[in-house]
Amino acid sequence: MKFSFVCTKPPSSGEGQVTFTSPDAYSMKMTTTSMVRGKPEKWTCKPAAAGWAATVAPSNPSPA
Repeated sequence: MKFSFVCTKPPSSGEGQVTFTSPDAYSMKMTTTSMVRGKPEKWTCKPAAAGWAATVAPSNPSPA
């Protein structure tokens, strides 16, 4: 499932894709661009989780 978003506070935008690997697990890749000290900064995260109650947080964010 593909998605995209735009936020105003703080100004940021991004897009990504969630892949459901089983009824209880998924993986995701997301690219986000936000303003940091007045300059655009882009990063990508690829969290993975099992079950809908799992906490998803950026893993190895890296500027593009």
